[in-house]
Amino acid sequence: YWFEMENSLRINEDGDMQFINETEYDWQLSQVSYLQPRLEVVANLTDSEKYDRQSGLSNIRVGLRYRHEIVREVAPYVGVYYSKALGNTADALKAEGKSTSETGVVLGARIWF
Repeated sequence: YWFEMENSLRINEDGDMQFINETEYDWQLSQVSYLQPRLEVVANLTDSEKYDRQSGLSNIRVGLRYRHEIVREVAPYVGVYYSKALGNTADALKAEGKSTSETGVVLGARIWF
């Protein structure tokens, strides 16, 4: 009944800081099938000219994955996501004439041994 969260604070040699939060939840559909909603939030704590990042809440990504365990150690998945740039990052992308949102499909496998 718990959410899995991964929080990261990234600091590079120039002192640029970025905070990333990834949250997911495994909803068990059957003994071997799972539906996994996901949320990722990125906040830039400082401006970074080197990486063209603006300070503030940068982007948000929501997604949904379906995973099927062939055996406990091997579980392929397929999913969709929607990503949206926010705040100063969105303003910078608009000024460059670029899109501030993205939709995509992911395919992969969860493998452990």
